[in-house]
Amino acid sequence: MKNILACTDFSSSGNNAAHYAAGLAKAAETKLILFHVCHLPVATGEVPIMAYDVAEIEKIALERLKKEAEGINKVFGIETAVEVTTGLLTDEVKDAAKKNEAGLVVMGTRGEGNAVGIFGGAAHEVIHRCGLPVLAIPGGATWRPFKKIVFASDLHKDEHPQYDILRRFANMNNAKVLLVSMLHKNETPSMEKAVAGVRLEHDFEGMRHEMLLLENDDTIEGLNKFVEEENADLLVVLPHRHNIFKRLFGTTHTQKMLRHAHLPLLALPETV
Repeated sequence: MKNILACTDFSSSGNNAAHYAAGLAKAAETKLILFHVCHLPVATGEVPIMAYDVAEIEKIALERLKKEAEGINKVFGIETAVEVTTGLLTDEVKDAAKKNEAGLVVMGTRGEGNAVGIFGGAAHEVIHRCGLPVLAIPGGATWRPFKKIVFASDLHKDEHPQYDILRRFANMNNAKVLLVSMLHKNETPSMEKAVAGVRLEHDFEGMRHEMLLLENDDTIEGLNKFVEEENADLLVVLPHRHNIFKRLFGTTHTQKMLRHAHLPLLALPETV
């Protein structure tokens, strides 16, 4: 498995995501890079942007990041690299991932005080633009080995995700992958969905898996109920063509999903 880039904004959620990433990095025997992006204050009539000392801002952030890395090293017994830069979050994450040969980006989904925060507001953009798998960690999530993974699919004919990271996650602990598609009550699957379902099962050949069609007119409610009943460790979605993802990251549905969920969400990019 390639390196893991863990983004933190120093909020409780960001730091929690970093600790989750550390547990994952240790289990996967891969390198962890703690990463922070400094944001310059917006210029006002009284204080222009150039008046702020970028080097000083980055120095302070780097010291905080080093302390976070020291804490992680004590808890998990792994060496952790640190990196600080200044700019737009999504662009900097993309560049840092390439520079550090990262195969996974880990982010928290909320800022301080349960507010959406920097990462919560930008997670959608990072997922769509960085071209890598992104693991979004709710504030209440703690690392535990993957034993049961729920893969939510719309069974669309044009779904062509990159499965490498999911295969690695499943093989780390011989996890079972539940391939789930949500249907409206009394809905009969179309021929297109049936064909896509067969292809999906073929894609997971050689892995422990089960295909399930679930009925619920409220997709998010249905998924919440299912992952809780199954005590799942990870929910996987496809962001680019995925109606489920759009609902998850719509304002109302994000709050509905994450208000009580402690389940990490892995967004897979599609093959080019």
